[in-house]
Amino acid sequence: MKVLFVFLLAVFSSNTFAVTYLCVAEAGAGVKNTGSVISAEVYDVSDNKYVISDESGDWKFKSLGNNSSALTCDTEYFCEVKGGFASVFFRSNDGIFTYIFQTAIDEKAKNIITYTIKGYCSAL
Repeated sequence: MKVLFVFLLAVFSSNTFAVTYLCVAEAGAGVKNTGSVISAEVYDVSDNKYVISDESGDWKFKSLGNNSSALTCDTEYFCEVKGGFASVFFRSNDGIFTYIFQTAIDEKAKNIITYTIKGYCSAL
């Protein structure tokens, strides 16, 4: 009976902890279009950190420090914005992530930067 209790405790307690990954950006680049000029730039993304976690069976993607995100996750490997400006997050089995998103830099959304950020995710 004692062995059964320990087994059940181990099974149920392991399912109560959320799986969480911390993703730390290593490199970032973007393409900016402003009017008729299109240019490429490299960005310092060393402060960018993201968290992807299983919250009661739903995967959530957030920037570290933010409680909300426009991205909806289908799995622990793929999150996207379902409408509006495009954003997508991929995580591979080896822990490398790619996060691509667009940002308008004016009110009419005629000037846009498309960012690509890559880095590594680790399970917490």
